Amino acid sequence: MEPEELQLRLTILFELIEQGKADFYFVPETVAALQRVRRLPDRTFDLTTVDSPVRALCLLVDQIIEPSSPPADYEPLDQLPLVNLPNLERRRVSDSDFLADLVEAANVVRQYLALVAGLWPTRQIDRLLRGILVGHVVRMFKLYDTLIMMVVAERGEICLLLARVLVDTVINLRHLLRNPTDAEVRAYIEASLAHEKKLKNEIEKRMRRRRRPLAIERRMLRSIEMTFRRAGVHPDSIAAREWRATSTFRKAREAGLETLYEFGFRITSHEVHGTWHDLEFHHLEKKDGEYRPEPRFSQPGPQIVEMASVASLDASVAYLDFVVAGSEADEVRDKLNEVCDWFMKMSHRHERWLQRKRPKPGL
Repeated sequence: MEPEELQLRLTILFELIEQGKADFYFVPETVAALQRVRRLPDRTFDLTTVDSPVRALCLLVDQIIEPSSPPADYEPLDQLPLVNLPNLERRRVSDSDFLADLVEAANVVRQYLALVAGLWPTRQIDRLLRGILVGHVVRMFKLYDTLIMMVVAERGEICLLLARVLVDTVINLRHLLRNPTDAEVRAYIEASLAHEKKLKNEIEKRMRRRRRPLAIERRMLRSIEMTFRRAGVHPDSIAAREWRATSTFRKAREAGLETLYEFGFRITSHEVHGTWHDLEFHHLEKKDGEYRPEPRFSQPGPQIVEMASVASLDASVAYLDFVVAGSEADEVRDKLNEVCDWFMKMSHRHERWLQRKRPKPGL
């Protein structure tokens, strides 16, 4: 058993014991072996303290885990949303023609992203990891839904900002699906808590400078304390650092998403940071040698809907493959692939139209 898999199974095993779902009191040797297991400061296990009886239990974890039952108010899906997509062969003579059909198809995507987010995972997955993955899928749906709203409202600059955040979410989701280890889960959580730790330190430093702390400082410290409690992490165990072990580019490359990174993440840095390119392209108008304010929003291009849809649909398929056992989600997966294929074909048609529209050199 690989060290990372052993770490994950040890975490699950000790959670089961703490929850009273596994008891080995009748095997004294096993109890003694369990008591010898030690945790390191980063909450992972010191594998040199894990004896063969504990390793054997780790191999049986899948058999002793209780089935992952959905909540009492969970309603199984009766039927899938209809997939009514515009005719690919329809004649289109402008970006607006393409965009109208893309938005119509995006309404199907919205329904399926919401559906995928609401499906209860049937594989046996660590509770915390499951929460992180489900949270990413819900976040992906919300960002995509809002992005399409901004496309309809013709808010091009805002669409680019939302696309950047959506792509970041997709890359993180795909990375975690490829690396669902306890160490990676802890790194993900500690990255967020590191910022809370920095804020906690800053508030306490400011409080020491005055006789009486401000009410807002006390309230913020209570909120930070509750955040750590919900995560089951003590503030002293968090170093004030960010999650720098894996860059966004590296995560994208490992997941085979280099193209998505280059054209959906890196290129939108202008809009995120407000570079000169962003100002000159979106917010200024040069007239008579002077830069004048340009309050009108730019028109979003069809490419942003194409990219966001394909990335979200692909990520949804990868998520289903990880969380749903067997063939239970085959029908949903088939629909996701069908819609994704439509967007890919529409993207190719749009690109061919752009090539025909472009004037030939020298003319």
